[in-house]
Amino acid sequence: TSLSIGNRGSAEAKYKLKFLGNNADGTGGPESSEFVLGPNQSVTYEDILVSVFGQGNGAYGAIRLAANVGTLSVLGQTSTPDPTRPGGTFGQSVPGYGAADLITAGTVKSIVGIRQDGSFRTNLILANASTSQITVSGTLLSTSGAVLGAGTWDLPPLGMIQVPNLPRDLGVTANVRDLQILLTTTTTGGSFATYATVIDNVTNDPRTLLPR
Repeated sequence: TSLSIGNRGSAEAKYKLKFLGNNADGTGGPESSEFVLGPNQSVTYEDILVSVFGQGNGAYGAIRLAANVGTLSVLGQTSTPDPTRPGGTFGQSVPGYGAADLITAGTVKSIVGIRQDGSFRTNLILANASTSQITVSGTLLSTSGAVLGAGTWDLPPLGMIQVPNLPRDLGVTANVRDLQILLTTTTTGGSFATYATVIDNVTNDPRTLLPR
């Protein structure tokens, strides 16, 4: 995974990066020293889990960026070697989430295009942006608006989880496609980031679905 950051503002940006890991309290994760990025400058941290955080193979999870300005553009890109084409890769990109992109208590956002069948599967990623445990609620809807399944997930402070095979996790056993999930939290003061990944079962090539 590489992380690219660009400063589109006229002021110098100072920021730190914190690796939150997965399925655990992220508040104690390793943190970088302070970085500085001048106006209109950009930087890419290649293989960031190794180069910045010293994490070994198998590590994965969310990264938190804390900055003194709100003018940073952030993009993560994760790639995997293609075993059928030596030298080639496949992968996906995920944008950084600012405060306006988070789902907060009492608000609802949706992710569309969810699919689970013999050709594709869908995973859901949830990342707690607060330093207290929160509960996330999800309602899976058919194209007609009928409720197909519902569930909740508990996220530890600054914790990230991945929900594999989302429709199956919510009790849907049939092959389905073009579904929508509504996501919210009722935890007072809670906020979280989310996206889904639709993965080709043959090539394992992922596609990013963002909430709106």
